[in-house]
Amino acid sequence: MLLVVSPRAELRAMVVRLVPPQIPVFEADGVEQARALLPVLPNGADCVILDAKSPESAVDVQKELRVALPPPAPPMLVLLDASTPEEGQARVIDAGAADAIAGPVGPGLLAAKIRGLSQRARRERELTWRLERALENATVDPLTGLFNRRQFERRLREESAHARRHRKAFALVVLDLDHFKSINDTYGHEVGDHVLSHVASILKATLREDDTAFRYGGEEFVLLLRSCNARAAKLVTDRVRAELAQRPLSLDGGAARPITFSAGVAAAEDGNEFVTAEIVARADAAMYRAKRGGRNRVEIEEGLDGVASVARPAT
Repeated sequence: MLLVVSPRAELRAMVVRLVPPQIPVFEADGVEQARALLPVLPNGADCVILDAKSPESAVDVQKELRVALPPPAPPMLVLLDASTPEEGQARVIDAGAADAIAGPVGPGLLAAKIRGLSQRARRERELTWRLERALENATVDPLTGLFNRRQFERRLREESAHARRHRKAFALVVLDLDHFKSINDTYGHEVGDHVLSHVASILKATLREDDTAFRYGGEEFVLLLRSCNARAAKLVTDRVRAELAQRPLSLDGGAARPITFSAGVAAAEDGNEFVTAEIVARADAAMYRAKRGGRNRVEIEEGLDGVASVARPAT
């Protein structure tokens, strides 16, 4: 599919005449019209031809149009006047164009260039799609749609470095579903999977845009809360717990029952000089204190809540 962008109707008509009839051609008289047209093209544009009277205007138009193109942006074929010097053509290609043509061009050469660029665009889109799917499979838990443990560990390193460098608070919450083994044993793993997906949907709906939820493993989730100290993180987690209580599940087709969790909060904040060392273990210890305290509750790590630590019980 070809898009021709030129204020000159005669140039657009010339391109349409030269292009083989099996290649669909769309026309735009400028960048504004092209920007409006691109999103509604059936399959996007494989190739874009820009009309430019000078290399400077070609570079400017090209940059603006590439911003308007949805990723991955297709390559662009830029038509230049015969008077454009070689260094001007090089400047346009350096700016990201796939090719530059100076002077009159015959139908055979133009059609060959368009076919080649269109095939290249399709291959690049296919490669980008495959890479995106591979990245998603590597970082996203397929059951819940949340990021997985590998992605959590990468994000935690980033947040820890940012907190230490800029002295910006962040909180980490370890969240473990109560009596989940009993659910699996009683109702089966399919019901258990449904419970996990249900909890994930509550997390997605409740957390702020800057916060991130991860499936850490089994029935355990982790939350990373930006610009959030331990006390604020406890309020956020209690809000999630309240939302979950408002949406009980029927596990066997009978009466709905609430799904609960126990959670522990640790933070890098003013109160502990933004210490990030062992922050997962700190939150984990607080979570097991919540388990010992009766479950269905949230506890803050020792030192930030004044509560002594408790030994981790057997799972």
